[in-house]
Amino acid sequence: PSTFPSAIPFEITSAVPTPTPSEKPSQTSSSNPSIIPSVIPSLAPSSKPSSNLSSNPSSQPSTFPSAMPSAIASAIPTLTPTHQPTTPTSPFPTKTPTNSPFNPPTSSPTTPLPRCPECFLTEEERRAQAFQTIVTLSDPAAINNPSTPQGKCFDWIVDQDLYCSCPQDPKLGQRYIMCVFYQSTNGGNWNQCNAPNDLTNATEIEAANSACNIVADGRDVFNRNTFQGTDAWLTPSYECFWGGLACLDSTLSVDRIEFEND
Repeated sequence: PSTFPSAIPFEITSAVPTPTPSEKPSQTSSSNPSIIPSVIPSLAPSSKPSSNLSSNPSSQPSTFPSAMPSAIASAIPTLTPTHQPTTPTSPFPTKTPTNSPFNPPTSSPTTPLPRCPECFLTEEERRAQAFQTIVTLSDPAAINNPSTPQGKCFDWIVDQDLYCSCPQDPKLGQRYIMCVFYQSTNGGNWNQCNAPNDLTNATEIEAANSACNIVADGRDVFNRNTFQGTDAWLTPSYECFWGGLACLDSTLSVDRIEFEND
């Protein structure tokens, strides 16, 4: 071939290329591109990407990102996150929780549990149903008067008694009657077995029980078996275990009250 290129290229390509490239590229691409890439890359990128992916991609990423994203996602994610989230959600949740909860707390608190949840009644239902039982034993006017023994014992059963008698308990009336007996006989000024000053304080309840030693022991006048205890009155135990009371084994009902000098 000639040492210098001709001013006007010949229509037929030479079998051996010139040692130096032409100053201007040809206007039409060759029908048979070279198999081996050029030693020196072109100064500017091509205006359009190649239609086929290269069989041997470059070992290093490009310095600048491409104008258009590739149709196939990369196997390795980018080092920096995207400015906007992806349209489909992630199949895996994040490992760390969010800094703040999603939902705000409720504007109003939940309803508190009733004092005696084992009765399965609200406070209002329990009071109303207990009144229906006790009104068969005492005058309603006395029950509604908080200064009477009847009123004191009704309020004690529904508001203070830690034993938590339920309206459906067949012994509710018996417990109420024993309380009325205590309040009607100057209870609190007995020699023994007085109720603690604080009916809900465990320490005072234990001290009151320790100070009670009256026992209604033995069989009754009909020679029936009874059981008894030495707990202080109005404490949160079964009323048959209050000092001075004896109850029948067969019915769990009060059989007698025994006080000698109280």
